[in-house]
Amino acid sequence: SLKKINITIFNLAILLLVIFDFLRVDKRYFNNDDFVSKYELEDVFVPNSADLAILNDKDPDFRVVNLSTGFWSDARDSYFHKSIGGYHGAKLKKTQELYEFAMIKDGRLNIPVLDMLNTKYFINKDQSGNLVAQPNPGALGHSWFVDSLIVVDNADKEIEFIKNFNPGNTAVIQSKFGLQSSTFSPDSSDYISLTSYKPHQLMYKSKTSKDLFAVFSEIYYRGNKDWISYLDGKKTDHFQVDYVLRGMSIPAGEHEIKFEFRPESVEKGKYIDLIASVCLVLLAIGTLFFLSKKK
Repeated sequence: SLKKINITIFNLAILLLVIFDFLRVDKRYFNNDDFVSKYELEDVFVPNSADLAILNDKDPDFRVVNLSTGFWSDARDSYFHKSIGGYHGAKLKKTQELYEFAMIKDGRLNIPVLDMLNTKYFINKDQSGNLVAQPNPGALGHSWFVDSLIVVDNADKEIEFIKNFNPGNTAVIQSKFGLQSSTFSPDSSDYISLTSYKPHQLMYKSKTSKDLFAVFSEIYYRGNKDWISYLDGKKTDHFQVDYVLRGMSIPAGEHEIKFEFRPESVEKGKYIDLIASVCLVLLAIGTLFFLSKKK
């Protein structure tokens, strides 16, 4: 007759095999060397003199380009700054196309494109080989008013246009957004400025004597769907301009402009979650009711 293994001994043997697997096999791939203290982790990237100089700038929203490295594929600068470039496996197609077709011109950086991206600092080496932070006087800031809006037929013509243009004076937009080519006359008393910055919410104030068109140095991403724009608390459309940025028509007077990230999927998920929670509560109440009735 066949002898059966005692269930307790069997379970104990399985447990020992699992422990052996964890200790001798799994630790080949995931061991104590993979755990570091917070102090050790913070020492992985040490700020250099250029980083420290830039970090003293209290402006909450600007970008940096490191000319001493291959900035488009080097992600080190993004540890300290909002850098243009850096490596990411899911980089936005629009930004990649901007780099390939407009940011580099005749083998050199196309500075007006960097100006419209609010590149406030360049990191470069001085004559002694030390890294220094060089302010970019041409950086256009968080937002600005343009003199003219040019309408083109498609994305190809749009990116071709921005290879040779002055982004401080001109904005370009595709015809699919329904706007017409226009000219404007901003004067020295007109202004628009960033008043509050959060990753999911941007607040601006404007004051103009006439209707104008503003460009915001923020990446256009699912505009009016996930990123919602408001003018004095009322939903107002914004548009994709200069291939990657945001633009909006600003009426005369004093106004508050807000951009808020409210993804459709998250907003719908809130309602689904609420309905599921209500159904769960009703199910629990119904179960208790039928059990008490049965008793």
